[in-house]
Amino acid sequence: MKQRCNNPNDPAYEWYGAKGIKVCDEWHDFVPFMEWALENGYEEGLTIDREDSDGDYEPSNCRWITRGSNTGRAAKVRKIHNGGRSPLMIEFDGRNKSIDDWAEELGIKKITLYQRLKKGWSEERALTTPVRKKSQ
Repeated sequence: MKQRCNNPNDPAYEWYGAKGIKVCDEWHDFVPFMEWALENGYEEGLTIDREDSDGDYEPSNCRWITRGSNTGRAAKVRKIHNGGRSPLMIEFDGRNKSIDDWAEELGIKKITLYQRLKKGWSEERALTTPVRKKSQ
């Protein structure tokens, strides 16, 4: 959250800090953020979400949600220039990662993600649909 809002070298900065999205002053210190998180339903596996996606990260605009809850507005595909290459990046649930990184995190083969996207699946559907086990 702080990196994508404050660090111009972060891959997601373009969609956060460069657009003026900030982390409130109070949350620049970890203790107040941790206290807010614990008082507002934080559990392992949840991710922070801004209710107003144009608003800042601040107590009145944030909540904890599951990865799949952020339907309809969280997934965006971006090509990001990276050392002469432009890998396919997917922004989903407030995080920006390459297909390779999403595949590793989600336990889905990267070729499966590529094929799903090539077939026209939305990024959200491609990332959240479980892989079917092949019957033997």
